[in-house]
Amino acid sequence: MCKSFATERNAEKSVKKETGKSVHTLTGHSGKVMAAKYIQEPVKVVTGSHDRTLKIWDLRSIACIETKFAGSSCNDLVTTDSLGSTIISGHYDKKIRFWDIRTEKQADDVLMNAKITSLDLSK
Repeated sequence: MCKSFATERNAEKSVKKETGKSVHTLTGHSGKVMAAKYIQEPVKVVTGSHDRTLKIWDLRSIACIETKFAGSSCNDLVTTDSLGSTIISGHYDKKIRFWDIRTEKQADDVLMNAKITSLDLSK
């Protein structure tokens, strides 16, 4: 079993729970990575960064397969299910953004009263 970690060095790391050893280091963001979640477990990871992008990574090829420009620094993200068909991201510009990974565009957004610092989803 692996756990995904966001790091301050513009990278995401996957670490084996049993050994504590790094399995993958994904680099490509130009700003601090604030959030990382598995989608289509354990095949892909989505990351959110202060560089105002979300990136989807394929862990088989260890490559970024899609970049979504959010327009504002991402503070946190959640997925709606293990398939990650919908990604919800929270941003400094007071918006919560909804992304359908089957399309390349943002599905919707909601303006809140203050910057979004964390997200959680009750199932």
